[in-house]
Amino acid sequence: MSAQKKYHDALEVLEAAIREYPTDFNLLLMRIRLKGECYGAQASLTHCHGMLIQWNDLFNMQDGFVDLDNTLNEPVKSPSFSLRKPSFNESNKLNDGTTSLKKVALADGTSLYDEDGTSSIAASIRIEKALSESASGTIILNASVSTSTAIVLLCKLWLVTAECFMKLGDTTEASGCILEASAVLPLSPDVLYMRGRLNELQKNVKEAIACYESALSVHPNHCPAAQRLALLYHEDGELILAEKILRSCIQNDSSNHTAWNDLGLVLESSGRIDESVDCYTASLQLEETSPIIPFTSIPRLFKAYDNS
Repeated sequence: MSAQKKYHDALEVLEAAIREYPTDFNLLLMRIRLKGECYGAQASLTHCHGMLIQWNDLFNMQDGFVDLDNTLNEPVKSPSFSLRKPSFNESNKLNDGTTSLKKVALADGTSLYDEDGTSSIAASIRIEKALSESASGTIILNASVSTSTAIVLLCKLWLVTAECFMKLGDTTEASGCILEASAVLPLSPDVLYMRGRLNELQKNVKEAIACYESALSVHPNHCPAAQRLALLYHEDGELILAEKILRSCIQNDSSNHTAWNDLGLVLESSGRIDESVDCYTASLQLEETSPIIPFTSIPRLFKAYDNS
C-alpha cells in the first residue's frame, strides 16, 4: 500500500499489526515513517519522543543509562521537544551517561572502545551488522534485548528524530540529535551519512562530501551516502565520476529506484538522452513496488495450528 502511495490505508493496517505486536521495533519505526507521510514531520516527532521514553524506561536502570525526567510523560507541545536528560543541545550529558555502556564487553569479548580510548571501527561495524542481519526477524523492545542491540536501537532513534527535524528545517535540533547518536556510535556510517545530510542543508558542500566519503570508507556499499555523493559530484560537473558511483549502487541493488532516477539525471546532463529515458522508465516501474521501508525489515511471522 505504501508503494502505491496509499499511506492512510497502509497506516490503518500497520496500527492493527502494532495492536497485536505493540513492542515490535520495526513496526514502530515504520509507523514513524507513515505518520510523516500522512500528517507531517510533527506527528513523526511525537512518536520519536515516545520511543525514546520507552527505550529509556527499559534500559536506563540496568546498564547505567542516564535517567530521563518524569516530565517527559507530558505531551509534546512543539516540534522542538526537549529531553532534559539528555537534551538535544547538551550532548555531553549523554556522553557522560553512556561511558560505562560503551565500555561494556560485547559477546565476542571486544568493546566499542580500545584500551587506549580510541573508537574501534571494527566493533562499530560488527554491532550494526548484527542488527542488520536480524532486521528480517522480530526485534522486540524489552529488557531482554542485548546491550549491543540496545545501543544500535538508541542510535537509530536519534537519527530518525534528526531526520524529522531536518524535514522541518530545524538544523539546530537536528544537529543535537546527530550529536546524541554520535555519542553512542561515533563511527556508524549512518551517523556519518546524516552529518552529510545536515551539512548539505546548511550549504556546507565540502563538509558534506567529506562526511559521505567517510561513511563509504566505513561501509563501501552504503547506497544512501553514495547516491548523495554522486549528486554533489553531478552538481560540481564531475559527471563521469557521478555516473560510476551510481552504476555501482545499481549493481549492488538493481531494485533501487532512486539510484536509477539519479543515474538518469546524470546521463541527461551528459547529453545521453535515450539512456536517461531508459533509466527514468526503470525508476518509475520500480517505484510502484517499493514500500516506504524495505520489505526485508518487516518480520515474517508464522503461526502453527494444532489440527488434532
